[in-house]
Amino acid sequence: MLYIHQLRDLCPKTADIESVQLLREIKQKSPSNDQIIKNLMSLLEFSSMEVMQDSLDRINPTIEGIKSLISENDPVLEAINLHRAVLMLAEIFGGLENNTSYFNEIMSLREDIECRLKDVIYSIKSAGTNKEKNALNIKINEILNKMLRSDNFTLRYEILIYEKDIARINDLHESMINGFFFHITVKEHIDRLNFDHIKQRIPSEKLEKVNEITKNILEIKKGIDKAYEFNMSIIKFSVFFYSYIKWINS
Repeated sequence: MLYIHQLRDLCPKTADIESVQLLREIKQKSPSNDQIIKNLMSLLEFSSMEVMQDSLDRINPTIEGIKSLISENDPVLEAINLHRAVLMLAEIFGGLENNTSYFNEIMSLREDIECRLKDVIYSIKSAGTNKEKNALNIKINEILNKMLRSDNFTLRYEILIYEKDIARINDLHESMINGFFFHITVKEHIDRLNFDHIKQRIPSEKLEKVNEITKNILEIKKGIDKAYEFNMSIIKFSVFFYSYIKWINS
C-alpha cells in the first residue's frame, strides 16, 4: 500500500485514497467473484500461531531471568538497564497476549468470513432497492467490524502489537548485542571501545547468563514481528475489500 504505513493510518479517508490505485489494478485484471474471494482470503493465510505463542511463553521467564541478575547486585552489571529491560518486556506482554487472542479469533472465523464474503460479493449487483442496499451495507459493515474490532473502519491498534512495540523490541535486541546489561567504565566510554573488546574483562558465567537472555529476546522479537505482520494483513484485507466493493459497484 502507498499511503497506509502504520496501523493507526487506517480510516475511511485513507482507504478511499488507497483504493484509487488499487481500482486501476483491479480494472486491468478484472477478477471474477470467485477470484476476489480467493484473493481476500489469501491475505488471512497465516501459520504463525506457534511463533507468537512461543514468544508469549518466553516473556515472563525472561523477565524472571533478568530479575535474578538484578538480585545479584553485581557491579559488572548495569542495574538501571536491567530494570529498563524488565519494564519493556512487561509492556510488550499485554499487547502480544491480546494479539494472540485476536489471531486465534480471526483464524477460527475464517470459514464464517469466507461465507459472508461470498454472500456479499455475489449480492452486490442484484441489490436494487434501497432496502436491499441497506441490508447489504449492514453485512459489509459486519465483516469489517468483526475483522477490525471496531465500528468506524479503524483498527484498535493500541491494545495490540503496533509500531511502538516493534521499535521497543528492536532497540532492546540491538542493545543486548552491544552489551546493554553490562556496566561500561568512563575510560571505556572515552576510548569508544566496542563490546567485543569490553566483554574480555567480564566473567564468562555472567556472559553466558546474559547470552541466554539475549537469545530469548531474539525469539520474542520473532513473535512480535509476526503479530505485527498479521495486524497489517488485516488492514490490507479491509482496504482491498473496500476497493473490490467499489469496483463491483462502478
